[in-house]
Amino acid sequence: MTATSSRPSSSPSPAVLGVLVGLVLLVAVVAFAVLLPRAHGSVDTDLPRTLPGGLTATDVLDDSQADPAAAQEFADQQRELMASAEDRLEAVYDVPAHARTYQDPERGAQVTVMVVEQAAGPFVPDGPPVDPSLLGNARNQTDLVEVGDGTCSLIWQQPVPAGEPITEPDPQAVKCQVGGEDSTYQLIGVGITAQEAVELLEGLLG
Repeated sequence: MTATSSRPSSSPSPAVLGVLVGLVLLVAVVAFAVLLPRAHGSVDTDLPRTLPGGLTATDVLDDSQADPAAAQEFADQQRELMASAEDRLEAVYDVPAHARTYQDPERGAQVTVMVVEQAAGPFVPDGPPVDPSLLGNARNQTDLVEVGDGTCSLIWQQPVPAGEPITEPDPQAVKCQVGGEDSTYQLIGVGITAQEAVELLEGLLG
């Protein structure tokens, strides 16, 4: 099952998208801490400055901004956040870890990619995937689906009660995981489809 995600009609600035970075990063760290078993690995998983689809790392200075000082402060903050995330993940798992947030303000997309150099475990980031009819829903707030070689959790703003039409089929956010023998890649994003998310992770995994 795959899912699509509608694009926002406006183009948020990097500062506006940046408000989401802390929350996205926190959720990503918690997801790794809960889902991954301890293990050891050795694989080069450094994350690039850019990703396909116009996504640029938020720690890269944006020279196009009208306020150079604010742009520099924003980039420095992102580097500090990602370094903190990497330190905490490495302390928990005792293996190398990498984290980087990317955004494309033109299409309102932002993703945080996190990598731990150990084999992937099961991916159930939002609790058991219960049949919505058992909860009196036409669609739950989250849904766990298989997308290509990855697994994704689709997230909507609220559940749809049984008997009501599903007028917003596209999820507000996605969480996806793709794993190799010695590494686990996870992505949490907005403004991106589950299919796009898995393709990004598969490209990084190589």
